[in-house]
Amino acid sequence: MKPTAKILEIALLGLFVVLCLVSGRLLLNWLEYQSLLEESALDESLASVQSSGERLAEDIPRLDDLLVTIDECVEIFRTEDVNVRSYNLEDILNEGNNASLLHSASIRFKLQGPWQGIEKGLIRVEGIGDQAIGVEEAALGKGGGEVLLKIYFVAPDNFSSP
Repeated sequence: MKPTAKILEIALLGLFVVLCLVSGRLLLNWLEYQSLLEESALDESLASVQSSGERLAEDIPRLDDLLVTIDECVEIFRTEDVNVRSYNLEDILNEGNNASLLHSASIRFKLQGPWQGIEKGLIRVEGIGDQAIGVEEAALGKGGGEVLLKIYFVAPDNFSSP
């Protein structure tokens, strides 16, 4: 065998390997493109479900949302120079058969501070978040008192209902 034929054979073999690698990469790119198309179609279908008024799993209120709301309430009272001595979960109403889906919750706050700060804090608390928050009870004495807040995670028919 001539040396040029040997070089030509090695070059053809190298070209074949490069062609296989490029083809494999093109195949992987095409599969990724198809996957992105499927994901895009899924995103569009989820968006249409959400816009039609159906609630998605991430829109359903959960216990974590209650903790976030309580933290927001405590922070609002602190900004109004009201000390939250303690808070207790007194009542929780679940939605349907799933215990983790919230309808409403009652939280009792023991507050210490000026009445003006408590009043301003309650007004601000009633306006936070996507939930409706109502004051069920307020028993204030010198330098503080107790407040019972009802947090509705779904629209209440009537704030006076238990």
